[in-house]
Formats: sequence, structure tokens, C-alpha cells
Amino acid sequence: MRRWNYVDWILFAVMGLAIVLLAGSLGWPLVERWQQRGRPGRQVARRFVESVEGDAGKPVPVQMDYLLYLPEDYATKDTWPLVVFLHGAGERGGDVARVARGGPPRMVNEGHSFPFIMICPQCAAERNWEPDEVLSLVEHICGDWPVDRERVYLMGYSMGAFGAWRTAAAAPGRFAAMVPIAGGGDAEQASRLVNLPIWAFHGGKDNTVALESCQATIEAVKAAGGNAKLTVYKNAGHGILDRVCDDPGLWFWLLSQQCGKTVQDGPVKSGAKLDPNTGGVCPHPGPLPEGEGSFGG
Repeated sequence: MRRWNYVDWILFAVMGLAIVLLAGSLGWPLVERWQQRGRPGRQVARRFVESVEGDAGKPVPVQMDYLLYLPEDYATKDTWPLVVFLHGAGERGGDVARVARGGPPRMVNEGHSFPFIMICPQCAAERNWEPDEVLSLVEHICGDWPVDRERVYLMGYSMGAFGAWRTAAAAPGRFAAMVPIAGGGDAEQASRLVNLPIWAFHGGKDNTVALESCQATIEAVKAAGGNAKLTVYKNAGHGILDRVCDDPGLWFWLLSQQCGKTVQDGPVKSGAKLDPNTGGVCPHPGPLPEGEGSFGG
């Protein structure tokens, strides 16, 4: 048997290096695709490309970047609730990372864990939220991920709150609950929202979106027989998003809602804690601080 000389060793090393490089070239794209697909406990940027029906009945192409969040224990359950968050005008553009400057996606980046799947789409620059586009993305997510279709929740801030009102009115029965923050809707669409639990928030000194615009919509929904309430932060301006989302009482109420079922809906108290083990909520210890908010209905 011939002994190896230095040439043999060099050829062996070259072949080994070639195998490593080949495996890397094949493996890394798979890793990258897996990371784009979703990473439990973190949010990743993804892109939705679809066609929706335009005003003339012709297909209109839609491209929308969004952040996708999966719960840390994603693999332990067959289905999960879905939260859809629509940002305000300041986060529009072509950099989806801007969406995480506030609200629920900001909380995820800071290490907060949620017991639901969440998508945070980005609206293109100089555009407003279009219900058909949002609904197409929601349907895509429900078909692509294990979403509990009876527990799909819609949230929006400022421009996103206006978009949430319009989207919910365009698809009665699609969402289990809605949380519009610092934005109003169309009171004439109130009859389409009577079966949707709504909890709206607004700053009493909001100089960007008048409190009256939100109050009028809430009162119209209530007058039509709907389940809507409004919390007013009396001394706050327009920037109340993080204040609202940092209150566990919001999530206690939201995750209690389910399509087609009546839920006890008295004033929700602050201090509720999400249970990371069950994906549910734990008891909440105390009421809203005096003077912080007011409930309507």
C-alpha cells in the first residue's frame, strides 16, 4: 500500500475545502429562507405579493412588506390567535424596520413575549391603508400559518386606526375584536360593526386627530346596538400608542374576545398579566388609576 506524500495531502485538503464550501453554498440559503419564514420568539421581515380586484374589476398588483412574529412556544400548539397591527403615517415607506418604532412590534424588539402570531405590515409612502390589501394579507397569513380564525384581532394607531375602522367595516365578521388608537372612523358605517367588540383609545388633548371624530363613531356604533367603548387619556395628546400597548389590561380584554361568542365585558382593569404557559391571561389586581381614563358603554 502506497504511503501518502505531500501532494496527496494537499489534494485531500483541497477536496475537503471544496466539500465545505459546497455545503455552505447549499446550506446558507436554506438557513436564510428558514429565518425569513419565521423564527419563534422574534419578528422577521417578509414580503407579500398578490393581486387584488381594482375599482374597474381588473386585478391590481399588491406588494407589501411586513414584520412577522411567532410566539416562543410556537411548536406547542395547533393554532394561535393572530394580531394585525396597522402603523401610523410616520412609519410609511420602504424600510419595514420603521414599523417597530412603537407599539407591539417595538415591545417585541425589547424582549416582550406575546402568546399570539402577529403581523405588522408597512404602508407605502404617500399612501393610505386600503382594506382590500390588508384583508388579502390577513387571508394569506391565515392560510399559511396555524391561525385560529375565530381569534383574529385588528389594531391600528393614528392613520392605522382610520385604516382599521375602514378594514373592519369592509369585512364584517372577519375580526374578533378591534382596537383603534388615536383615530376615528365613518359613523355611517356603524351598522356594519355592531357584532364587533371595539375598544378605542384617544388623548383628551389630541391636536392631530380630534377626539370628537372617535367619539362620534363610538356613539354611532353603540346607538346601532354594537359593543363599543372608548378610553380617553384626559391630559394626553396624540402620542398614546406605547402607553396603551404597555397596559396588560388591553391584552387581557383583547385575547378574551372570540367570534360568535358573548364575552363578559365590564371595564377592564389595568395590571393584567399574560400567561406565557397557557397563552391566556391571569387575574388583574387593580382598576385604572383615577383620572387616567373614562369608559363609554
